[in-house]
Amino acid sequence: MSKSPVRLADLTMDRLTTRRPPEPPPAPEQPSGLPRPYQQPSRKKATMIAGYFAPNVSFTLHEALAKLSREQSRRVTVQDAIGEGLRLFFEKHGITPPEELMS
Repeated sequence: MSKSPVRLADLTMDRLTTRRPPEPPPAPEQPSGLPRPYQQPSRKKATMIAGYFAPNVSFTLHEALAKLSREQSRRVTVQDAIGEGLRLFFEKHGITPPEELMS
């Protein structure tokens, strides 16, 4: 018993085309009237400045800030420390610090 040969006329177009994964549905368009996600007012016109340091640097900085906070009876933040460091950097290099940094 031999198998009958496959004829070209018996093949459908579906079997002749290469299989492609289905295209994902298009992303739904968001109406332009939706409000933006909440952003703190103090950060609306601000840019973050950051860096990567060894964990011990972070620990030592936070320890120093905690000590300063106790001595000054007010919270001294990492942002305060970075601001002070930037002011000192600008002064060292003869650059007038921006007004926003002086407050």
